[in-house]
Amino acid sequence: MIKVLRKQARKAVRRFDTWTVEAFNPVYPHRSGRR
Repeated sequence: MIKVLRKQARKAVRRFDTWTVEAFNPVYPHRSGRR
């Protein structure tokens, strides 16, 4: 069950990572070239 939750969370986190990581880590290699 935890594995399934992790998979779903990863999909939702991937979208958050776009701007969340950018705001905290501007040096992070962004996969989506959106700024």
